[in-house]
Amino acid sequence: MIFKRKKEELLSPDSAGHMLQNIFEACDVEPNTVPLEDLESYSNYRRDKFTIQKVAIAVIIVIFLLVPALFVAPVLSLNPVQNDSNGISYNLSVNSLIPISNVSAELNGNKVPVYQTDEGIYSIEPDANGELLIKVSLLNKQYDSISTQVTTVDADYDTPVLDSYEKLDGKLIINLSDEKSGIDYSGIYAESITGDKTKPEVLDDNPKKGKIAFEYNNESLNIFLPDKAGNTLQLVLTAQ
Repeated sequence: MIFKRKKEELLSPDSAGHMLQNIFEACDVEPNTVPLEDLESYSNYRRDKFTIQKVAIAVIIVIFLLVPALFVAPVLSLNPVQNDSNGISYNLSVNSLIPISNVSAELNGNKVPVYQTDEGIYSIEPDANGELLIKVSLLNKQYDSISTQVTTVDADYDTPVLDSYEKLDGKLIINLSDEKSGIDYSGIYAESITGDKTKPEVLDDNPKKGKIAFEYNNESLNIFLPDKAGNTLQLVLTAQ
């Protein structure tokens, strides 16, 4: 059997006041001149005021704990990585509890693209030698920067190389190579003395060592053979 506890009965203000008066008389103490209702109201006021003080102190403590976060800067780490295009790229690792707002890079004062590859990981691929400066900013307006001297970029200033050529069955067959950036087959063309341009037939599109063929009728031609770095080898064939 379950017994429910009766709700505690409270004395009415009048009964409590009479009881307090009787206690004073029994103890031969001067009766209280402040009404019991006023004492109760003051007690409630003090209790509410104390609650507000506790909440305010808690808020101040939280703010005090968060203040150091306003001055936290990111921790940066930069590591070189070999690649197949121009020799080297850099992986930037950013360690921060505050979200990142911006990552930028400059090479010799010129902007360099920055690519995010993972959470807090970025890739920078310089296309020339010089000073690489990277800056990372956080949402709390704090930032840090890191720099390095790039000296290992394999700059390509050489044109493709003509290995050999031959005339065969009405075609001019050209063997060429480019060991650095590679042959740009899409940019190869021949121009006649009248200004007509023709594209070649690509027989072997190996980027380092390939073969192409032009229709050839013993006419004068200017042939342009570019690589992927923008260097162009120009061949001049004269009519025979």
